[in-house]
Amino acid sequence: MGNWVLQEIPEAETRIKGEAITDMFQFTFNGFIFILLGLQLPAIAKSIPTIVKQEHFHSGWIVGIFVLSITLCLALLRFLWTWTSLKWSFYRQRRNSGIRRPTPKRLLIATALAGVRGAVTLAAVLSLPLTLNDGMALPGRDLAILLSAGVILFSLLAASIGLPMIMKGVEEPPESSRQAQERNARVLSAQAAIKRLEEVQQQVSNESEVTDGVAAIVSRLMAYYRRRIEALTGDDPNQTKAGALRAAERKLRLEAVRAERHEINRLVQERQLDQQAARTILHKLDNTEATLQGN
Repeated sequence: MGNWVLQEIPEAETRIKGEAITDMFQFTFNGFIFILLGLQLPAIAKSIPTIVKQEHFHSGWIVGIFVLSITLCLALLRFLWTWTSLKWSFYRQRRNSGIRRPTPKRLLIATALAGVRGAVTLAAVLSLPLTLNDGMALPGRDLAILLSAGVILFSLLAASIGLPMIMKGVEEPPESSRQAQERNARVLSAQAAIKRLEEVQQQVSNESEVTDGVAAIVSRLMAYYRRRIEALTGDDPNQTKAGALRAAERKLRLEAVRAERHEINRLVQERQLDQQAARTILHKLDNTEATLQGN
């Protein structure tokens, strides 16, 4: 049977580990940026009177007005960009299906508030040089850092306070073109899996001594993929039933995986299983649980 088994486990493990490492680095560097922001906040707060004097502002409230204005402009730009993209998507759907959809205004407002991106802004402003070529201090650097930090903090506070109120009871948006592509890709991949299983079953029936056992395995796998296709493409009653069956199966498999993990931990505690062997088994169980939770 080894001549038809697809050997892709090393590649899958490499992808999983690569994504984990990438996420770890991204999370770490984003954290470092905000640590730098926190370390600089006291100095930034103390420098406000000096900056006001250097920039010849009448009052420190001018800085606050600048921060509020920049934050509102960024929110407005995000709102307009999202509104334009959504209108264009609805226009294409109307041309293809003839269905006219209303623009979800609350969702647009939530998108405008949720678009907080502080790491890139702070990294860019902190990369400004301290001095010019002649050794003089770079004009406006302290003001740029102050405004950037103020916009980031104000955006975070606005999103933390405003999003829970706006998102309460909001209706889910209709399926986007990207979601439709994803659904279509999942259907096509399931159909490809069924086709491959049929080919494998035919090959095994000609060269294997365990034809009946393999046929039962193939039948279970094909039933799983057919339920996925039905959940993604069937009418509403069939979609609901197939979705409920898949959810129940996922829950049962998760319970089984957690029971396995509990038993492995018990064996380790009672010194009936080596730590290294347990780590290998638990790693595979973790991957299985992560797959089931993300399915």
